[in-house]
Amino acid sequence: MRQLSLSESVVPALNASRAHFDGNLRLIGFTCTDGLQLLGSHVGGVLLLDGAQLGTSEIALDGTLLKVGSDFVGQNGLLCHGALRLLNASVGGALRLEGAHIYNPGGVAVDARNLTVGTLANCCDGFTAEGTVRFCTAHTDGR
Repeated sequence: MRQLSLSESVVPALNASRAHFDGNLRLIGFTCTDGLQLLGSHVGGVLLLDGAQLGTSEIALDGTLLKVGSDFVGQNGLLCHGALRLLNASVGGALRLEGAHIYNPGGVAVDARNLTVGTLANCCDGFTAEGTVRFCTAHTDGR
């Protein structure tokens, strides 16, 4: 698929595991109450999650083995009720989580073990996490 935009859409769940998007995946202001699954998916361009509201259970976004060719952008009020899981994922550009809120009290809020980021990872400027944040063995090739 060339690209997909579900911006401002509301769905109970989205399973796009192993999907291949040549361009961007635009989920700006997207609401997905039962979680977003992107296991083993490929986004050739930018993954845009600004202002998205994801999950009500243990895992809000499962991006295990996700490959993003450019930037992963979850800024400006991205809200995850459950873990943001980026195990063994790769982001060719920047991981931008400024102003994101990840809530998984008593559990893992961000699990980015073995994540590879091409340029920079920003978890600042209003970023909050309630739960453990794991970036063990993650690395960035940039600054």
